[in-house]
Amino acid sequence: MFKQLDLLKKEAYLERILSEPKIDLKKVRQYAWCGLPNMYRNKVYRTLLNVCGLVNVEHQAQIIELNKEYFKKLEKLDNTQFSHIKTDLYFSIKEYQVDLEPKISKQINIDVDRIPSEYLKYKNQSLIFIYKNILRIVAIENPDIGYVQGMADLLIPFIDIYKNEYFGESTIYFCFSKILNKFHDFFIEGQPGILESIMKIEKVLKVIDPALFKYFQTNGIEIHMFAFRWLNCLFVREFKLQYYRIILDSMLSTTDYKLFLIYFSISILQKIRGNLLKKNFDEALLFLQKLNQMDWTYNDLKIMFANAYVNVNIFENKFYIDF
Repeated sequence: MFKQLDLLKKEAYLERILSEPKIDLKKVRQYAWCGLPNMYRNKVYRTLLNVCGLVNVEHQAQIIELNKEYFKKLEKLDNTQFSHIKTDLYFSIKEYQVDLEPKISKQINIDVDRIPSEYLKYKNQSLIFIYKNILRIVAIENPDIGYVQGMADLLIPFIDIYKNEYFGESTIYFCFSKILNKFHDFFIEGQPGILESIMKIEKVLKVIDPALFKYFQTNGIEIHMFAFRWLNCLFVREFKLQYYRIILDSMLSTTDYKLFLIYFSISILQKIRGNLLKKNFDEALLFLQKLNQMDWTYNDLKIMFANAYVNVNIFENKFYIDF
């Protein structure tokens, strides 16, 4: 059973911290690590991603201004015959047409259509237009990235958080943009950031767990065969949303998102090594590519986070989390 008793204990602390005239960023990070109560995730994400500043009284004005900025982007990029897009809208209401390379536009449509239906609707209203509007704007604004298969899935947790908020669509866009900026080299041509991270996973695993590393070598399993998939979507496809929220909370609480993913990958391998070592090549790869079918517990995640925290402070010449 997936229990979140520890998360409930954080509510009183977060209520106080997030109500202070100036939010204490270190304390927010501390309580985001190992997961947030659902009701605070919206404000905490805006804070951790620097979408809004730390001064509470300025938040509403910042959110409204960002909303105007977002709809101005839509207005600038929209190539339909519609005259003017109101910048005081909460959501864009419709799907706007943006000039994109046909290949990019087609891939966005394919990927959005593949998203599970429960994430494409809210109160019987389609959310597809939000996915497509944001992905098209991002593709235009980041020509060196364009669109990489799987990016649509990264919107799922943010849409889940902000879908019932005023100015939700613009907040989703700015949160998503911040994530892309952090992982820019994961998505540019050749995806060098992912390749570098895979090399780091291999290097550290060889030291931490030589028996598991030897098992991979003996069975012809190369790290990139499963880790590329994990990192390409920042694990969002590998965990059910209820678990992924906790993982995303913990990643955003750190000062180095890439290091988190590297050492979290290693923690997963250590956690499932007992099952892995019993499998042949085909069985192991299938197992590693179907993490989302596993029933994790909150305690499982906490153990993996703790392992990641310990290992990163052993192998890196800096503190992992700035508490």
